[in-house]
Amino acid sequence: MELDLDLSVSSRIKYVHSPGSYRERSLLAAGLLETEFVAQLPDDEFYIPSALSEFIEVLQEDSSVDSIQGRTMRFLEKSGSLLGARQYAQFKDASGYELRGIEGVKNFWSGNYVSNYPIYSVMRTAVYAKIVRSTYSDPCENAYGYEVRYNLLFPFWFTTRIIDTLFWLRSNENEPVSDFDFDRSNRFSSWFLNPVNREVKNRFIDQTVLSMGIEESEELDAISEIEEILLQYSLRDVEMLSTSSGSVIDRISRKLRVIFGSRSRNFIVSILPRSLKSFIGYELKKVREVGIDLSKLGIKVDHAALSKIETTVMVPKNNQSRKFSN
Repeated sequence: MELDLDLSVSSRIKYVHSPGSYRERSLLAAGLLETEFVAQLPDDEFYIPSALSEFIEVLQEDSSVDSIQGRTMRFLEKSGSLLGARQYAQFKDASGYELRGIEGVKNFWSGNYVSNYPIYSVMRTAVYAKIVRSTYSDPCENAYGYEVRYNLLFPFWFTTRIIDTLFWLRSNENEPVSDFDFDRSNRFSSWFLNPVNREVKNRFIDQTVLSMGIEESEELDAISEIEEILLQYSLRDVEMLSTSSGSVIDRISRKLRVIFGSRSRNFIVSILPRSLKSFIGYELKKVREVGIDLSKLGIKVDHAALSKIETTVMVPKNNQSRKFSN
């Protein structure tokens, strides 16, 4: 597919081909930034321009906020329509979000997992560079260890806020990518609780605390606190996996993907009763209808931008050129 970009947009784009590991590419990206703000986005997804402008204005006006997240919709193309559903509805500001240090981390991890995912935010470039370099400074044996370390380090140093504006359309069409050193098939909780991994688990915790720059006299207490946070999270995660209907569907779809490919989850979901799909968060509507539903919940939605994204995604199959403008 050829991307036909307006000159005003293409003049600001720099494409870098780097076929290294995910960790290597993340560190490379952190060193290439030249703008005041940054947001990380996969290449098959969309941000709402008006929402990004809104978030940047907030960051410019309030120096106490390090990053901002909005609301998310997932999407996929099916039978000639662009379908979607709300995603990450559980995201919220951490109570006492202004806390820093170990208390900030404990507060951020006080629920079933974390309050939100700062990696999916618009943030100051200096914040992004520091968190990425610290997160990927040391290799993790478990692929999800990078996400976990990110969510430990971020609330130790920084704050993130949630704004009720739709800003991100996340693709639900492709499965998460694994590669030679980034295997997503093994959950962090399973890896963490496995006695065989005790030595590498301890090294993971030690390296995370070392990255925090804590006074040497406080390191042992910090290590103990972080280990307890991760233990409680892992135990909850394992328990949730054993009882969650959604996780049962995901486990079945993982097995079937080996045989039938990446679209198997959508097939499995399509044959479920509507009540069950609604319960596990897989009931899909047309994207424009999801936008209306979000508006009724008090979430700001740029409906014109949604229509433009729908037109872009649903370009006729015989037209392999997509035109993007700012």
